[in-house]
Amino acid sequence: MSPNRILVLLALILNISLISSIPISTSPQPTLASSSQPPPFIALTPKVGPSHCASAVDQKKKSAIEDHITNSTADLIVKESTITVEVYWWVFSYLSKGTYFGNIASASITSQIGVLNKFYSVHGIQFKLIGVKRYYTNRYYNFDLSTVYGEYLSQELKAKFRYGNKKTLNVYSTYLANGVIGKGTFPWDVKTDPLIDGVVIDYGTVPNGYFANYNQGKNLVHEVGHWLGLYHTFEGGCSGSGDYVSDTPAEKYAALESGLCPIGRKTCSSKILDPVQNFMDYSTDPCKTQFTAGQGARMRSLWTLYRA
Repeated sequence: MSPNRILVLLALILNISLISSIPISTSPQPTLASSSQPPPFIALTPKVGPSHCASAVDQKKKSAIEDHITNSTADLIVKESTITVEVYWWVFSYLSKGTYFGNIASASITSQIGVLNKFYSVHGIQFKLIGVKRYYTNRYYNFDLSTVYGEYLSQELKAKFRYGNKKTLNVYSTYLANGVIGKGTFPWDVKTDPLIDGVVIDYGTVPNGYFANYNQGKNLVHEVGHWLGLYHTFEGGCSGSGDYVSDTPAEKYAALESGLCPIGRKTCSSKILDPVQNFMDYSTDPCKTQFTAGQGARMRSLWTLYRA
């Protein structure tokens, strides 16, 4: 068990008696059918790229995980021609002087679901929004997912606020600090850690959000890729099995060129282009346009193996 994981578990144990007393308000909570929309996007600190996600596989367990996947999917049949993922969205905002920071509009959430469907439907996966819940609280707003305490807050909020089962995608939007714009859990963790399953994103990355270069909704496309079993395209660098998908070229490091789409970049081979337009890289939203067929097949297989 990693030191960070031990600290998170210790913090959970020490604070478990305090969780029920966390000051949370469920007001206001307009429904999807409400004619009154929440206030427009406002951020405490405007953001521009480059940015990254906090999803990372335990390297000590990765080989065992992939061996299990290989052995379990060799004869696996994905019965569903189209996999339908139900989505429950949790909005966390911060009330200050009458303004709800982070209280994104229902229309923006609907638009984000549309972005997911645009890029996943070609691989036989679709998403259906089944509910939205809104809370304002300063506890779950403005934290850094790259820190131990930020990860603790993320796990706490997911354990406390969730809907459905292992098939349900719980999305949590809030304000995230220090350049981290999201984190998605992996499907093989749902059996041992079901209460922390889900995706956390910065609310400014939904369509037409405030986050320059990352406001076309493709951040959630990336994080859901993790939730369905994909690694980053630069996983493992230029050697080894990389992201365990045969049709994604190896990549030495992430594409983090701010505001650019570095098409033509070659970090592992002078003959093979880096997959900078792939959703599982760190390119800006205008640059990211695709999953490969192999990634689509892996997501469908791992849905059947871990979530169906």
